[in-house]
Amino acid sequence: MSGISFSDSSVGKSHRCRRFESCSESKNQQDMKDNDYIELDLGDAIMERPHGFTVGNRHFYLYPVTLGKTILLKRLVEELHVNLITMDSEPYIESLRLATQHKDICCRILTYHTMHTKAKIFDNEFVENRTQYFIKNIDTEALAEIMSIILRSDKTSTFMRYLKIDKENERLDQVLRIKNDKNNIYFGGKSVYGSVIDAACERYGWTKEYVVWGIDYTSLKMMLADKSFSIYLSDEELKHLPSRLRVKDRNVINMDDPKNKELIKQEDWR
Repeated sequence: MSGISFSDSSVGKSHRCRRFESCSESKNQQDMKDNDYIELDLGDAIMERPHGFTVGNRHFYLYPVTLGKTILLKRLVEELHVNLITMDSEPYIESLRLATQHKDICCRILTYHTMHTKAKIFDNEFVENRTQYFIKNIDTEALAEIMSIILRSDKTSTFMRYLKIDKENERLDQVLRIKNDKNNIYFGGKSVYGSVIDAACERYGWTKEYVVWGIDYTSLKMMLADKSFSIYLSDEELKHLPSRLRVKDRNVINMDDPKNKELIKQEDWR
């Protein structure tokens, strides 16, 4: 039996890699602010950066999951009966329980996370061989460490809160309540077909194959949630719009004027 050693998939080894080397936080990690972590995680999500690890003498990568892989993994994760409360407060302890009681399922979940194409995912012989390799070569503690990473890898809700997209959605709901569109009747959007697949295909011109198996699911959800659009309100409707929902006009700054140098520095350009 062997453990798992983690490496970073980017050139050079950074502090991001060290986050995977121990289930307990290092001093550097404790010193970093939560927002710094979120910025790093957000950057990784945008780049779809995989994270490498070694088992025995073989090297693998944890790839970002697609919508298709998410649906496939959902069935396996449900078989684990994860205690969400413990996973949130003591992720390694709960992952250790799962790795001990359901090592075969955990190794199969790990296998799917190391596959980057639909063809490999549906190659049953390939999946079985890699799963057996993990079962034979990963000890329980090491498997628990990597499962704590996998089971907490979806950070979409964290990104939504950090970027205040959730607040923007609340603002949208209030605007829609004011909008006088009583003559419009809406249908559909009751399943992932309409709410995600059709929406992405229509907006970006993608094929269903790409939406399900091409783009990573975090990027897909973030793009749909943070898409840019506008809603026209008549003068009468605007009268019912609370002042707190109005977007104040920003002052226009002439960036070519040297006198505005300090004003430019003070702007929040994020």
